[in-house]
Amino acid sequence: MALSSDLEQNEAYRLVSVLLDRVTDLIITSDRRSLLDGLCRSLVEASEHILLAWVWIGPAAAREVSPQIYVGAAQNYAEKLTIRRTWLTQRGPVFRVLAGADYVDMAISPHSLYGPWRRAARQHGFREAMALKAACPDTSHVGVIVLYADEEGYFERMGRVPFLAFARGIQSILYQCALREQLTEQATTDPLTGIPNRRGLLSELRERCMLTTRRDSLLAVGMLDLDNLKTINDHFGHAVGDLVLQRTAQRIQAVLRTGDQIVRLGGDEFALIVGNVSGIEDLEAISERILNKLKQPIQAEGDQIVETSASLGWTLYPFDDDDPDTLLRHADSALYQAKREGKDQFILYTATTDDRSAAPTSPLLLLSRGSSSFQVGS
Repeated sequence: MALSSDLEQNEAYRLVSVLLDRVTDLIITSDRRSLLDGLCRSLVEASEHILLAWVWIGPAAAREVSPQIYVGAAQNYAEKLTIRRTWLTQRGPVFRVLAGADYVDMAISPHSLYGPWRRAARQHGFREAMALKAACPDTSHVGVIVLYADEEGYFERMGRVPFLAFARGIQSILYQCALREQLTEQATTDPLTGIPNRRGLLSELRERCMLTTRRDSLLAVGMLDLDNLKTINDHFGHAVGDLVLQRTAQRIQAVLRTGDQIVRLGGDEFALIVGNVSGIEDLEAISERILNKLKQPIQAEGDQIVETSASLGWTLYPFDDDDPDTLLRHADSALYQAKREGKDQFILYTATTDDRSAAPTSPLLLLSRGSSSFQVGS
């Protein structure tokens, strides 16, 4: 018996050890699925008695549970498994954990009232199951981890420590990944307007250009600037100016189509990415909708009514077949020209210029508001 106890103690140490080794993976990768898969794989590989480990994460009030990540020799069992909430299954390990228990183990008896589920489990060599809870950052959700052993009493002999450590490992992964997602969102989101900031704009634009080329369509890259934000700040104060920026972002988002994007670059300057543009007429219609929307008065505090307008510059890819940084510069040059031409209008760039301090010498298309015709600006 002493030898058996020593073997069991060594296995328990080994289970804890592999879980500790997996902690370093949190530093290497932020992919939640691969981390959870790796943790389950380590546990299964560390013990010849654990035949399957699976994880489900979802609402604590869920009506049914199916493995989302599963590792072990009996993966085909996990693929077909769905546990539905009934008066009978609520007495089982999974739904007892969903109800608040930290862990529940249960022998898989051939004479169990659970019928086909238990018979199928025994056919795969399962003799005992344990469900463990992993708290989630979203308190309305919970993680459920289910382990299957080929011996009755296995989890009790090993003790709670290795398996509670496993559940804590799952919990740590969920919290670490949620924290990284939050930090990433904060780093890429403008705190005032809630839309994306300039971080990642070039990579997003590069990807959209590649997609546009494959689809044989047009991609419009725009730069938009409010015409009178400084005047608004001076007259009404910066709090009202911030409100105007928030409303501007909201109104542009309401006009853009699904898949299009608005980015706040800073101050009152915004970048626009509009895909699947069919032609100049399509771009003109989009521009009209945006500028008309932005001319609607904004109700500030009390009876303050704020009126504003915007100028907009565009370039079209692949007519303008340049790198993302240059596309933005071309759209910015068109924006500058729109302001020079009197503001509250949109211009399409059709030639390269690198000097924003002077008027472009190459032709630009001036899209006349309220008309389907085009004028060539100099």
